[in-house]
Amino acid sequence: MSAEQALLIVRGITRAAEGNEDGTAETREKLRVAAGKVCNSLMFFIEHPDNRVQSHCANTLKKCYERYPCSISDENMVLVRRAYQNCIKTAEENTLRGENETALKLFAWIVSRADGADFARAQDLEEPGVGAKDQGGQVAVKASSQKDDEQLRSAVLAEVIKLPQVVSVTFEADFVVVSTKTLADSRNANFLADLLRTMMEQGAHEVSLVNPHTRVPLSGFRSRSGLNQPARCS
Repeated sequence: MSAEQALLIVRGITRAAEGNEDGTAETREKLRVAAGKVCNSLMFFIEHPDNRVQSHCANTLKKCYERYPCSISDENMVLVRRAYQNCIKTAEENTLRGENETALKLFAWIVSRADGADFARAQDLEEPGVGAKDQGGQVAVKASSQKDDEQLRSAVLAEVIKLPQVVSVTFEADFVVVSTKTLADSRNANFLADLLRTMMEQGAHEVSLVNPHTRVPLSGFRSRSGLNQPARCS
């Protein structure tokens, strides 16, 4: 199949997810189901060698996830993460250009949102300690790439500290520890997603959220490297 044919098919698949909600539960459910089918179909093209095809897939996946997070299943998220990792490899080889760079940013957005939401849900399973609500919160991110890279650390610090929920940023070996104004901030899915995305944009692509006290994944949450996790929605 030629790149032009693949692009034509991907555009046709994308149109199946288009539509506006009219406020009724029936219409919303139909659009949600359609978005899920679109995401399933796009998995056949997500790593297409033509960068236009991959970029179009990534853009449509992002739009579907924005409207219906459960439109990308856990199984398909594994494929999204693999495509993202391959984009990272291309970036490391200094061959990332144009549409490929766009795809990397779109995949990073999806991955950061999915991980942030899952991690926040897992945190809700843990009871806060006595007085914790009055002491702010902490988020730990494993980012081994920054350990011996002062330039990357400086870039991460400069951008993460700008997030309104952040009080301080410290580096401890493989980990970046972020203190937040409130405990609720440290458990907010949108903040966690913004934190991951911000770090990724600075070049810290190999990142994962961990328990700030034990430095291991919280109970009920594991990295999307193929292991089980809580479902995002039903």
